Amino acid sequence: MKPAENEIPLWPLITGIGVIAFGTILLEFRANVLLSIVFIILGTILILSWYILYTKKKFELSHKYGTDCICQICGHDKPLDCIKVKCKCCIVMKENKVIGHSNNPLQ
Repeated sequence: MKPAENEIPLWPLITGIGVIAFGTILLEFRANVLLSIVFIILGTILILSWYILYTKKKFELSHKYGTDCICQICGHDKPLDCIKVKCKCCIVMKENKVIGHSNNPLQ
């Protein structure tokens, strides 16, 4: 199954939470303090990388489709809402693929 174009992967977040939990369990059992700290740092890095990827993707989408939708027909505030619903009044499509968003409903 191929992920959607606008979808942000969740595997760094889920893996980071799991690695932090594993490091905390090792710390709880007093197995090896240095090893558990390494696991906690690795999990934190994975979560931060997911957050950076998430904000970068949202920033790209907001600049690609504009900042707000001012179309009086559909009444959406954000272009991503129009794209999810595929409003025929303000999105630009080419062969069943959304290529942009327009604030001019009289195209």
